[in-house]
Amino acid sequence: MHCGEMLRLSQVARDERQTRIVQMYRQTAKKEHANILRRRQIIEDRKEELEYISTQRVSRPITAFSHIDICVLTVLLPTDLLNLFHPETQH
Repeated sequence: MHCGEMLRLSQVARDERQTRIVQMYRQTAKKEHANILRRRQIIEDRKEELEYISTQRVSRPITAFSHIDICVLTVLLPTDLLNLFHPETQH
């Protein structure tokens, strides 16, 4: 094999390597784009859920408690609980 043939093979190998690199980049870009879209959807879903919860807290009667509300109530003092249910009797 002489020098010209070796240079051609070397160029072919570089071209193949470059093609593989571009293909891998495109595959990775597609996966990353899909991940970004998935994260964006999760964020939107969470925002909608928080908005729904917020509107429910405003519109629901005080007798309906969530798990978080119950946790908060367990750390309130008895007088705080009394004021919560009977605000007209401030102690």
